[in-house]
Amino acid sequence: MPTYFLSTSGNDANDGLSPASPWRSLDKLSTFPAQPGDVFLLQGRTLFPGRIDWAWKGIGNPDLPITLGSYGHGRATIQSPLGLPALHYAGVGGLHVRDLILQGSGGQTDSPKIGGAHITAAGENEPRCRNVQLKRVDASGYGMGGIMLERAEDLAVESCTLHHNTIGLFFSEVARAMVRHTSAWENDWLGPKNDEIQGGNGFAICWSQDVFVDYCDTHRNGTKTVNAGGHAGIILWDCDRSRVWHSQACGNTDPTGLDAQGIILYGCHDSEVAHCLTSGNGNAGLCFFHDEWCRHVERCTIRDCQAAGNAVDLVVIGTVLDSYFLNNRVLSTGVKAVDIAIHKTTDIRRVSFYGNAIDAVGESLLVEAVPGLTGVEGLPSNGLVAEVAEPFQVRGRGFAKLTDALSAEPIGL
Repeated sequence: MPTYFLSTSGNDANDGLSPASPWRSLDKLSTFPAQPGDVFLLQGRTLFPGRIDWAWKGIGNPDLPITLGSYGHGRATIQSPLGLPALHYAGVGGLHVRDLILQGSGGQTDSPKIGGAHITAAGENEPRCRNVQLKRVDASGYGMGGIMLERAEDLAVESCTLHHNTIGLFFSEVARAMVRHTSAWENDWLGPKNDEIQGGNGFAICWSQDVFVDYCDTHRNGTKTVNAGGHAGIILWDCDRSRVWHSQACGNTDPTGLDAQGIILYGCHDSEVAHCLTSGNGNAGLCFFHDEWCRHVERCTIRDCQAAGNAVDLVVIGTVLDSYFLNNRVLSTGVKAVDIAIHKTTDIRRVSFYGNAIDAVGESLLVEAVPGLTGVEGLPSNGLVAEVAEPFQVRGRGFAKLTDALSAEPIGL
């Protein structure tokens, strides 16, 4: 398959088939009839103004992907115009993007629908976009997601850095996706207050199935976003069979003091958070959440995680069914208000806290819950708003110190 080269010293009249005869502009690339298997490489350490528009042009074959990347030393930069993405693709898929820097001109006040790489199916009634990969992509300065993938499946986002957008990574209606070794920081909506814009998220993964987030890092998101609701390091919203493993969410805050979770399962079913760290978040470190904007939470687990210095470390809100906090470690730092909170709850059944080690040595443990709470196992017996001076009791076993918990045998269901 042919490889085409672009350089700012080139000429669009060239054949583009070698570094000695490159094309010059992104307009040439946008109008070229790309074929399955074609490779397009931009000269590294070079700034290309403009955008790549491959939307609704019949481009792509999921079984023979097009590759877009850089050649030479370093990564090429695409600097897109105000209100436009750097890469816009709408079609059946087959697109691999690697080693590029995407820079928006509008910053975090740009249109809230603009992403750096915006990749989607051709329409709501068209086949899902399939076989899309983004690796080693840096995206900043966009009014929505640095990377946006919608109505797509069989996806991989790996080793990307997403910062100074409204949302770092945005998924909507995707399936079978993996996100690995990707970082998102300082993503905020900086435009006028508009509560319909969900900004200030590191990752927002919505209405999706079979998504796996692994070894990722989200920090300092939402610190300047004044809109109500939605701020989080990682939020899974109405997702099924999805997992967040080996990831961190730290220092995600909210200037209004109303939001900013570390990792939140919001209206999820059959999903899991495991082996993660949340620290210094403005609200919940680890959270099951349901309200009028999502489904109830059902059959979800948060396990083997560490939460330290969040405003509230472990949280259950709304209707939550058959879900578990298992073998988590909560480290008291003297800055948080509540260790465990259960509130705004209309229906809670078979929610259990087992094997969780709460390091409350030297200070009290605060458990906050709704009056008349039933259906919860593993909490201290005085589960209303209370200070518990005794060690935290888990199925009859108390841990006075975190080191005791680390050496103890796990407690199963």
